[in-house]
This record gives sequence, structure tokens and C-alpha cells, in this order.
Amino acid sequence: METLNYFDKQEKKDSILLEEFNNDQHWFNGLTGNPQYSEVDYKATDIKNRLVHIELKQRKGDINQYLNYGDILIEPSKVAAFTRIQESGYTNGEKVLYVNFVDDGIIIFDIDKIPYYKNYPNHKQVNFGKKKIEHETRFGIPMSCAIIYQKEKGKYKRYKQYE
Repeated sequence: METLNYFDKQEKKDSILLEEFNNDQHWFNGLTGNPQYSEVDYKATDIKNRLVHIELKQRKGDINQYLNYGDILIEPSKVAAFTRIQESGYTNGEKVLYVNFVDDGIIIFDIDKIPYYKNYPNHKQVNFGKKKIEHETRFGIPMSCAIIYQKEKGKYKRYKQYE
């Protein structure tokens, strides 16, 4: 039996968390995982019958930590991938979501509604998969654009600040 590496384990955890969220909140009629190494992790059909492309990310910390920080970071290559999808899918009504699982909930961004990205050049961060510190450019998505659900007793509730 092949042992899963760090990144494969994270993808598996992300999938379980997405299914859990959807089972509780019913955002999607169907979820389909994309093949490994795809630009985004999932495709789904939302309740308005639109195709939705979903990128998943797990983060350490809680909702308030990210609200205090002000931004969620994203790799420039992900923004480029989202742009390619939007350019081909916008006329078809397709959506792109960036879904971040945190210790006490979920932070979701509708990429069509992001007015700007903040630039974090040479940002210091831990790469848990490679077990080292890296310095790479990241973009920040403002938390004011987030759709936030806090997880309480196994159920997701819309975070009051953004209702």
C-alpha cells in the first residue's frame, strides 16, 4: 500500500471538509473532484445550476486571527488559474470560489467579487509539505470580501460580522 505524502493527505482532508460543509449548508447539488494536479480541486453545480470551480485550502488559526490580519494569502499562480477559468467561463455564467478551512470554520471568497489584491513580495512562510521556510510572493485577498461560517457543535453558522 502506497503511503500518501503530506500534500495528498491535505487534499483528502480538504475533500472531507468540503463534503461536510455541503452536507450541512447545501450550497451544491453535486461535487466532483478534479484529477490530481488540476488547476483547481473541484467542480460543482450550485443551487442556481451554475458550474462552480472550487479551490480548497486548509489554514492554521481561527477566524478572528484572519480578521485581525486583514487578508487571506493566495499564490499568484492560483490567481492566474482563476483568471483563465473566468475568461473562458464568464460568458457561460461559471463561478470560481476560493474556500479556506480554518480551525473554527470556513472562509469563502467569490473570486468574481474581489475588487483588488494586496501584494506581499518576498513573503516569509512555512511550507509544511517541504518542512522549510520559504520566501515567495503572495497576494492578499481582503477579509472584507469573505463569506464566513463558524463551526459550532458540528454545524456551520454564518458569521455575524458579515450577515
